[in-house]
Amino acid sequence: MTSQPLYNIPKGSILKLDGRELMVSVREESGYTVRCLDSGECFSLTVERVDDAIRERDCEVIKPADAEKRYALLEYTGGIERVEQFPEETQRIVQGRLALVLAQDALREEGEKLTQRSMDKAGKHRRLVLERADRIAPGFNFLRTRRGGRTSGVVPARPAGAAPSKPPSASTPPRASAPPPQSAGTTDVSPRKGSTSAPDPDEIKTMTFDPIKDSKL
Repeated sequence: MTSQPLYNIPKGSILKLDGRELMVSVREESGYTVRCLDSGECFSLTVERVDDAIRERDCEVIKPADAEKRYALLEYTGGIERVEQFPEETQRIVQGRLALVLAQDALREEGEKLTQRSMDKAGKHRRLVLERADRIAPGFNFLRTRRGGRTSGVVPARPAGAAPSKPPSASTPPRASAPPPQSAGTTDVSPRKGSTSAPDPDEIKTMTFDPIKDSKL
C-alpha cells in the first residue's frame, strides 16, 4: 500500500535536506525524484523520508513561487543571501544601516511624521532617530559621544562670570603634543585612515526604505 504524503510538496519545490538543496523534478506516489542543485545528481526520496525530516525540522521546503523570488534576489545580489556572507567590515555597515531603518520604522509606528527634511542635520527628528538607533544598536555610537559621555560637536557652556579663553597668539604657534609612550609588546588599536566602524549618521535622511523584517537581504 502506497503511503500518502503528509505535506503538499509540488513539483519545482526545493528541499533543504542534509546540507543540500534538492529540486523536486518528479512527484510520484511513492516519493520524489530530486536533483541536487550543486552537483546535478538525481536520485529518489521516499515519502516517509521527507515527511520524517519535515516533522523533525531537518528539512525546509521552499515552494516554486518562493524559489523564483529567491533566484531573482540572488541574481540581483550576485549570490549574496545572508549578511554573514559579507566581509566583517561590510557586515558592520549593513547592521548599522539596519538599526537606522528600524529606528525610523519604530518612530513612524509611534506617530512621528518623518521626512528627509526633518531628518537632515537641522531637522527636528534627526536626534530622535539617532537616539532610537543607539538604543537598538548601542555599539555603533550613533550619537558620536566622546569619553565621559560628552557628545561631539556640542560646545559646553561657559560658567557665568568666567572670562573667555584667549585664542593662541599668531606669533607663537601651538605646541604639538607628543603621543603617549607605548609599552613594549602592545599593539596600536587606534582607528586608521580609511577604516569604517559605523554608517555616517548624515546619511539617515536617505534611509527611508520599507520595513526590514530580518537580517536577510
